[in-house]
Amino acid sequence: MARAYRERFPDLPVLYVTGYAEQMQPVPGGIIISKPYKLAQVIGVLGTWAV
Repeated sequence: MARAYRERFPDLPVLYVTGYAEQMQPVPGGIIISKPYKLAQVIGVLGTWAV
């Protein structure tokens, strides 16, 4: 789904939260947070995307 949206919106930020990070093939520039994670990690990533 991320790839399809990126075709239409190339600057769309994508955050993956998964327990299978080693199996992921993220879109270029996509950020992966592995489970278990801390809320501070998610907030940190979202803070970098704030406008």
